[in-house]
Amino acid sequence: MLAAYQHSEPRHWDSSDIKFLTQIAAQLGVALQQVELLAKTQQQATDLRKVLDDLQATGQQKQFLIKVVEKMRKSLTFTGYDHDLEERP
Repeated sequence: MLAAYQHSEPRHWDSSDIKFLTQIAAQLGVALQQVELLAKTQQQATDLRKVLDDLQATGQQKQFLIKVVEKMRKSLTFTGYDHDLEERP
């Protein structure tokens, strides 16, 4: 709500005064909408950053697990066992 007062004496509001105040009210309304949109956008950006950070952490954990599994596979190879089979008749 926008209010305009003149306390010194009664005022007759011209159409130009009313138009001017209407334009100010419209501009203030747009400004308030932009502030709300900016706040929502900033919150969404924060939320997206958190999701991306979580995904990145998950990806890093996955890469770590892949490396661990690869090392385990390498350490569990039975090359000695295979070699013994080849020597048998």
